[in-house]
Formats: sequence, C-alpha cells, structure tokens
Amino acid sequence: MGRTLFTYIDKSQQARSATPFANPVRDYICRDQAARERDVLFHDHPLLLGMTADLPKPGDFFTNDFTGRPILVVRGKDGKVNAFLNVCRHRGAKLATADLAQGCGQTGGSFTCPYHGWAYGL
Repeated sequence: MGRTLFTYIDKSQQARSATPFANPVRDYICRDQAARERDVLFHDHPLLLGMTADLPKPGDFFTNDFTGRPILVVRGKDGKVNAFLNVCRHRGAKLATADLAQGCGQTGGSFTCPYHGWAYGL
C-alpha cells in the first residue's frame, strides 16, 4: 500500500475505480462509525502524517491531533525523524503547536512544558 501511495504522489495521480462505490449517507454523519474508524485505522497501524522533506533541519517539527491522540513529529539532532505523544509526562500539557498545513515549527533544541518547565531535548 505504501509504495502504491508514493507512486500516485510521484505521478500526481489519483486512484480510480472501474465502478463507482457509494457509501450510505449515514456512514458520513454517524459519530459511532467515525469513532470505530478512528480506532481501527489510526490507533493500530502506522500513519503517514507528513513527508521527511517537511522537516529539513534538526529541530523542525509539526503536530497532529487528527487521530484523537496528540502527536509531535520532530527531526532530532541525529537527523532522524521521530514521533511522540505531544504531552508533558508530568501533567499532560501540550508541548508544541505547529500544524503541518501552516508550515513546520522550529525548536531551539528542546520542548518545554508551558506549566512547570519540564524540558525534553532533541
């Protein structure tokens, strides 16, 4: 699936089906259905949240809350991209806010809890 997705991205194509498929309208407005989909699709499988090119330098980061879990994606000092829960271990406060749609953020080497100052290095 991953290779197919990247092929579509590289060729600026979309997947096309030979026959149209129509979901019942209730599938789009049912809160229970949305919760089940989130649990099945986003909590037990790897996620494509962005591209490594979105984080060109160490300290570049973005956040994502779409799955219902706050995620922080950051390029570390070692150049590797890592994902973490975007919460302080002490009291659960968000450490960072930078939505990828608005561009990535840049940290000066650590994330600091806004309440008690706990710091998390790259």
